[in-house]
Amino acid sequence: MGRPTEHPDDGLMKILLLPLLLISPACSIDVDLGSDTIVGSGVERTDTMTFGADVDRLAVGAVVEVIVDIDPTISTSTVVLTGDDNVLDELEVTQDGSTLGIDTRDDIGFELERRPVAIVTVASLTSLDAGGVADVTVEELDGLDLSVDARDAARVELAGAIEALEIDASGVALVRHRGSADTAELTASGGSTVEVDGPVQRTSVDGSGVSTMRIDTVAVTGDLSGGSRLRLTGDTSEIRVDTSGASTVD
Repeated sequence: MGRPTEHPDDGLMKILLLPLLLISPACSIDVDLGSDTIVGSGVERTDTMTFGADVDRLAVGAVVEVIVDIDPTISTSTVVLTGDDNVLDELEVTQDGSTLGIDTRDDIGFELERRPVAIVTVASLTSLDAGGVADVTVEELDGLDLSVDARDAARVELAGAIEALEIDASGVALVRHRGSADTAELTASGGSTVEVDGPVQRTSVDGSGVSTMRIDTVAVTGDLSGGSRLRLTGDTSEIRVDTSGASTVD
């Protein structure tokens, strides 16, 4: 099972959960856009919830650090959520079909010493959707195909040797994968960043805005526009990427 990531903050973290708020999940923030703000009580509580074993999709939109454990032997999916008791009261964990969702009940601000942590255990994971200032880590992806949609200021860390990886990053989201893949389909827009340490056998890219992609791949094809940048970090033998505007490949 993974362990929560330490986020060193000099002061309180103030985070307003609005769909288009673009902020770093690890910095001290003071935002006042008229919403109610809940100050963390400092009284820790742990809630444990169980869901069906058919969960293989995860959607996170809340100010939560999520650590995903993949265990094909389980008979039920579980979520263990730890944080300030009055903050947990405002979070919502639901199952809709095969999708497990973690979000706030309403658009609301939080003033926190540290964000809540959710340990999510599922039998498989095929899709991950992360928005707002969500922070998601998945370290046991061996043999899976995975689609990732990261937007706003979400941060996603992945690890494992997988067959097919699809990433769509926008806003100022960061998605990083450590491990090999047979194929990767990568889309980056806005000021987002996508990093794939690989190696990947075949990669297709679509970059726009001022996005950045760093990839270790044997072969890459695709298109770049605007001020987007593609940085090839491995031994790439085939490069067929069309560029326009101020975009670059190096």
